[in-house]
Amino acid sequence: MLNFYVVFNSKVNVFFPNTEAIATVILQTDTFIKARKIDIKIIGRAKTEWHEYEYQNDYDGCNRTEFIPYGAEMLYLNSYAVLWASMDGTNMLPPGNYQFPFKFVIPANSPPNMSGEYGNVRYFVKANIDIPWAIDESRYMGFSVCPLIDLNLNGQLALPVVTGSTEMETKCCSCTSYPLTITVNLPKTGYVPGETVAVRVDLNNTTTSIVTSIELGITSSMVFTGHCEATIYMDIHGFDNKL
Repeated sequence: MLNFYVVFNSKVNVFFPNTEAIATVILQTDTFIKARKIDIKIIGRAKTEWHEYEYQNDYDGCNRTEFIPYGAEMLYLNSYAVLWASMDGTNMLPPGNYQFPFKFVIPANSPPNMSGEYGNVRYFVKANIDIPWAIDESRYMGFSVCPLIDLNLNGQLALPVVTGSTEMETKCCSCTSYPLTITVNLPKTGYVPGETVAVRVDLNNTTTSIVTSIELGITSSMVFTGHCEATIYMDIHGFDNKL
């Protein structure tokens, strides 16, 4: 039986930039394991990937579709360490319970975790048993980064927010309009993770319609950047040429 996993000292696996994270690779086996080494990779990276199509007429009069892939990757954390290595040349790890502690520092410029349609920011530890002449045993453990944000540095974030919308109802054969007005108020603009957002909604309904419910939600706005490294041209028969 083999138990092989990564565990952090933190119960929530959330860390601030410029702080130290402590973790342990646990390995429990009741038989000999054939292995050259046990190593770890600590990765934090932002990655984007998407594609676009452009249609054009080729020089020979054929209609071609230009498949343009875009993407980019940026590493914020990229560390490697060997936790155990066979020193006697036998490439065998005896039965037993093993703990391999390690620690690393979250870089100060690490962004928070995110996931969107065209990319994501992820952090994880990969523990690996290097098995000669066979498929390695690998385990992954993700963790989150939550930057510290001082809202006091931007006075605009302390200002209240008021937004509203009005819909008009005009009855047939009548010049009179009946408005439905809704106003949403927030006591301030900026908030931090875990903070309660107090929302006030004022509704003035003079229409003949009955408002049965009001729904509130949070949306996010993301900008994804990338570059194009190759262009693929396709005709009706499929892939035709690659530059």
